[in-house]
Formats: sequence, structure tokens, C-alpha cells
Amino acid sequence: MDKRRLKRMIRYWEKCHARAMSNIDRCDWNSWFDLWHIHYDYKAKGGRVENKPYSYFLGYQLLRSVEERCKSRADPFQCFLSIHPDAHNDAVYMHTENPNPNSPGFPYLFEDVEWGVTDNKSLNTVIDANTHKIGKVDTDEYKYYIVIRKTKSDV
Repeated sequence: MDKRRLKRMIRYWEKCHARAMSNIDRCDWNSWFDLWHIHYDYKAKGGRVENKPYSYFLGYQLLRSVEERCKSRADPFQCFLSIHPDAHNDAVYMHTENPNPNSPGFPYLFEDVEWGVTDNKSLNTVIDANTHKIGKVDTDEYKYYIVIRKTKSDV
């Protein structure tokens, strides 16, 4: 990537970060969440091979920011990062017990996820394997990845 394009992309990711953090900062972190999420790559530039590491890094950074804000919660919560082939669908999720009768329930079970995958080298270099685990969902149409904090049983 040439210098001009790199500068442009760095500005883009900074803008994505600022926009996402603005939305995150507006949340009431003591409220309930029903798979609340934020799509951070609003122009889907993370879909290009040379941009994927930047997109993964931003998503992981936002995931850790959401996790940090939830530490003061008295009730249990789940935060996770979802990474799709179409970068526009990449999102950071927050989930708690909630009153919605149509909710998938809490905790979200991740039934179709194969945990401990290492086939996405770019993603593996960004995620801290000591604190988070990577899972993959392989559907008939495409595969996508889930990143979530490890629990005591994972260590």
C-alpha cells in the first residue's frame, strides 16, 4: 500500500474508532442488553485483504473497551466480537439477561461455534490468546469468526 493510501486508511480507521466510541459512550452500562451491537466498519473497507488486520485490531480494541465498561456491573454479561466475510457486518456485541420474550436467552450459547481455531492468521496475530478465544461458525454460505473473553474453565 502506498503512503497516501496508508494515510487515508489510517484516517478512516481513526474515524471509525471515534464514531464507535461515541456510540459506546452513550450507552447506559447498568441497563439490560439484548444482543446490542455496533457495526464499526461502516464503509466495509475491512473486506480488502490489506485492510483486514486494521479491521481486526479495531474490532478487538472496541471489544476490550466494552468489556472494560461492563466490569462494574453487578450482574453477569457477555461481550463478543463477530467477524464476517462482508466487513460491513463485523460487530461488537453486548448481551445480558433481559425482559425481551423473543430474546435468544442468556447466556447466549454459541452452539454452532468451533472454538480454538487458528486458520485465520491475521486474526490470530491481533487477538491476545491469553485472555480471549477465537471460534468459527461454518455455514453453507460462508464462515465467520467469534472472539470472546476466556472463562475460568477455558484457562
